[in-house]
Amino acid sequence: MLAVTTGVAAAAAGVLRRRAIAALHTTVVAAEAPQDAAAPPKPQSGLLLLPYNNETRPSFESNELVFECAKKFSQQLTVWLKSSTQPDAAALTRFTLAMYDDAFMSACDANHANLQCTVLADCGTFGSVSGSSLCTAAAEVDEVVVCSSHTALARWAKAELASAQAAPPLVLQPPPDVDDCIVVDEIEGPLPSFAKVAVGGTFDHMHAGHRKLLAVAAAATAPSGELLIGVTGPALLRNKKHASSLQSYGEREGAVAGFLRSVAPALHFVTAQLQEPGGAAATDAAFEAIVVSTETVGGARWINARRAERGFPPLVILTIARRNSTLQSSTWLRQQADAAAAGAAGGSL
Repeated sequence: MLAVTTGVAAAAAGVLRRRAIAALHTTVVAAEAPQDAAAPPKPQSGLLLLPYNNETRPSFESNELVFECAKKFSQQLTVWLKSSTQPDAAALTRFTLAMYDDAFMSACDANHANLQCTVLADCGTFGSVSGSSLCTAAAEVDEVVVCSSHTALARWAKAELASAQAAPPLVLQPPPDVDDCIVVDEIEGPLPSFAKVAVGGTFDHMHAGHRKLLAVAAAATAPSGELLIGVTGPALLRNKKHASSLQSYGEREGAVAGFLRSVAPALHFVTAQLQEPGGAAATDAAFEAIVVSTETVGGARWINARRAERGFPPLVILTIARRNSTLQSSTWLRQQADAAAAGAAGGSL
C-alpha cells in the first residue's frame, strides 16, 4: 500500500509540469489569420501520427488520442504509425486490428459512427508499408495531429510538411492528463488492493461500462476490506438528458447489488444514495482509493481537494478507459426508451 501511495504521489508531482508544458504548446502550428478573416470551417478529416515500437495493442495514451480525434473529425480519420525500424509483421498486424476496433468504438462514443478510419504504417527509413509519403496522405485531410509529448515525431512531421506546397496545419494535442492516477488498462499484473474503496455513478440502465467499473472496484478491494458504491439520488439527476426514462433509485441500486453479488459473492460492499457531490469519499478519512473512468477523473480530483481541506490524505485514483459504443451508454438507452414510448403512444391514436 505504501509503495502504491508513494508512486502515485511522485506521479502527481509531475502533473503541474505536464500541464505547464501543454499550456505552452501552441494548439495549431500555422500562420495567424488576419483579424478580419472569417472563422475557419470545422475540420472534417484528420491524420493522427503515433509512434510505433512493436506493441501488439494500442496504449492507453493512444486510445485517448484516437478518442479525441474521433470527437473532432466526423468524416475521415487516418492513423499513421511511425516506426524507426522495420517492425515484427505479426505484432503490427495485431496492433492494426486492435486499432481499428478502438477507432470504431471511439467514433461511436463520439456520436460519429460513420467516421471512416484507415490505419497506415510507415516503417523504417527506406520502406513504407503505406506506399505513400506523409505529404501525400496529409493532402487528403484538414489537419495533421500529433501528441505534444512526442517531440521527435512532431519535429519530423513539421519538417516533412514543410516540403509540401499546401500542407494542412499541424495540431499539437496535449496528452491525457492522468499523471496523478493509476491507469488500470496499463497494469499487467494484479491490481493494488485497498482496505476501503469508493466508486460512484448513476448506474442507469446497467451496461458494460458500469460492469467494468464495478468489477475493477471489486478487484481493488482487499479481502477483508469494504467497497462503498454511491448511487446518485434523484436530487442530483434533475438535469439528466431524457430524465423521464431514468430508472428509479431502487431499480438502479438493485442492479448494482445484484451484479456484485454474482461476480464477487465474498465481497463486503455497501450501497448508499448520493445526495451531494463526493458523498462519504470526500468526508471520511478512512477511504483509501476511488475508481473512476477517464471521463470522471475531474470528479475524483475535486473529492481529493475537499479531503485536503479537511486535512485528509488524498485518495489513490484508479482510472479505466471508457470505450463503450454509444449503444451502451445510459443516455442513448434512455433516448431509445423515450422514442419507443412516443412510438407506442402514436400507434394507439
